[in-house]
Amino acid sequence: MSPLKVYISKTGTIISAVATVVGTILFDTLTKELISSDYIDLLWLIKASTIGIFVAGSVFFAELIAFIRVDNSRRLRQRILGRRFVEGLWAEVMLEEEDGKKLLKGISMITISHRHEELQISGNNYLCNGSPDGSFTSKSATYQNFVLDYTYFGSLLRSDVIPTGYGTVIFGEQTSSEPVSFFGRFNGEELNGRVKSVRLHGIKVNDSKKIDNWQYGKERTDLVLEYASYFKERFPDYEPT
Repeated sequence: MSPLKVYISKTGTIISAVATVVGTILFDTLTKELISSDYIDLLWLIKASTIGIFVAGSVFFAELIAFIRVDNSRRLRQRILGRRFVEGLWAEVMLEEEDGKKLLKGISMITISHRHEELQISGNNYLCNGSPDGSFTSKSATYQNFVLDYTYFGSLLRSDVIPTGYGTVIFGEQTSSEPVSFFGRFNGEELNGRVKSVRLHGIKVNDSKKIDNWQYGKERTDLVLEYASYFKERFPDYEPT
């Protein structure tokens, strides 16, 4: 079970214990003078039923409120997940080996976000010269022990074909802080129908100004070119395409 679901479950357990105590005290107080000892068996039946309904209702609403809080509060999720927190903006390079050539296929700017108890990945793809090349969004994603598996669909500016595929990224495990890098691979269908396998390397964008500019659509090309230059230096054996 994920840490977020554990948090929601623990909230329900705590509320269940509190509701049981409160329900018992309230029921005993309200019925102490109203029912004589002749009806003790009936009293216990009513008491058990009433407390059960009260506890079930309390747990339901407690878990619902906890779910809403987790789903809407990035800061709360960050506090719960600690060093396993991977939401945010990431810069990713795509590396491919084709016909004996090592190719740097392009750059993706990826946003990892939380939606309805699971992570969602969306990204914009660019050529190494900063020109837009397409986009993609995850259809499903699972994240556990620093490993993120996902399936996706996308769009290409140069074609009407809707690319689909699946991928896995492994985040660099940190001992006391959140991951700041990942590596992985995705498999997707090319325009000619051939399935390709592409290596991925990514780094997290932690500069608040760059993140704000990206979210508001400012200076995006400059940011893409900055990371394209960074990845070219990091992978000098790969030829930009």
